[in-house]
Amino acid sequence: MITVYTGKDKSSRSAVSWFLWQNIEIKVCTKAKMEDETIQSICEEFSCKVDMMFSKRSRLFKDIAPFFEQYTFEEKVDLLVKERRLLRTPIIYSKNKLLIGFNEEQIRKFIPREQRKARYNQLYQEDVIEYLNKKKVFVRK
Repeated sequence: MITVYTGKDKSSRSAVSWFLWQNIEIKVCTKAKMEDETIQSICEEFSCKVDMMFSKRSRLFKDIAPFFEQYTFEEKVDLLVKERRLLRTPIIYSKNKLLIGFNEEQIRKFIPREQRKARYNQLYQEDVIEYLNKKKVFVRK
């Protein structure tokens, strides 16, 4: 199950509408209702992406920015747990996939493999037919 933790920003609305448009079932939660254990487990599972989880434009982050690089991993996780305003949204989370923020190219990794293959095959067939029509292979004299 794909869970989307949202805020009140445009990128969160874009992510949710993208999933609806793709007919992919999601669970939508607000970042305020995100459990402490969830934040900690995401940070531990994807430790390389902890810095990306911080909203660099928030006022609170600008106050801690000069000292941010000095924080340890545990301190950064505690900061995210205590101050939800620092979380960047949307946070799109699945079993082994994580996307922070809305990126139309990267969000495609949440499309199920079968659906991706079917769409690729459809596009490939359309391209072949278009190519053959341009070359007029079907016309015989």
